[in-house]
Amino acid sequence: MTYPCLSATEFQAQGTSASAVLSIAKFLAKQNYPTEAKQMRSAAFELADMTGIRLRANRQHRPANDNRARRYSKRAA
Repeated sequence: MTYPCLSATEFQAQGTSASAVLSIAKFLAKQNYPTEAKQMRSAAFELADMTGIRLRANRQHRPANDNRARRYSKRAA
């Protein structure tokens, strides 16, 4: 069952940010509504394009520290 979804222009008229719409899309995906989540996700990216906001800015994983054990590292005795 699909529910009516607002468009990007309607979200902009309400004053809803693109990140808020993307958050709603993530919630819908977790609640097992894949078609509604897909519609909301596309509306979020369209809204981001309309407002000039980049939602995927530098999406690289950068750890706060690097404490992982190396396989062949020399350990101090």
